[in-house]
Amino acid sequence: MVLRIPNTIKEQVIFVDTSAFYACFASNDSQHRKARDLFTELARDRWRLVTTNMVVAETYNLVLRELGYHQACQWLEVTQELNIERVMEYDEDVAREILKKNPQKLYSYTDATSFAVMLRLGLDQCVDFSNHYRDFGFFPFKDLPQILATSGSQKKKRK
Repeated sequence: MVLRIPNTIKEQVIFVDTSAFYACFASNDSQHRKARDLFTELARDRWRLVTTNMVVAETYNLVLRELGYHQACQWLEVTQELNIERVMEYDEDVAREILKKNPQKLYSYTDATSFAVMLRLGLDQCVDFSNHYRDFGFFPFKDLPQILATSGSQKKKRK
């Protein structure tokens, strides 16, 4: 069964990647202030944050390795407030195709499954500092108004 987010609420839903979560957590990350400001804005405007179970695991591993056990445990507490979409077998099939079709991009498996989930849910906005999502054709949160203004509301073609 493929689940999709209804169009009536889609405008207030955004996908969040590991790079944004980690930047928010790591005060020494170059994107820390930007991440904190973005998450504050998203909370103020009542955006629904969506991520995957694979992003949760990837973020936990990164926080554990770079910031330590206590920070990793704090991350797990934060995840209880998130909308976590489970990666399905269908998403993994799509992810494998994405990886096969884009060998030059070197997307991670987690990125590819995230792309697949976003496609399945009909999402095109994300919070990501790696540029992988933009490269694939999704819109970083703060770039969306700019992209729409310059492109005449045309979406980028997905790879």
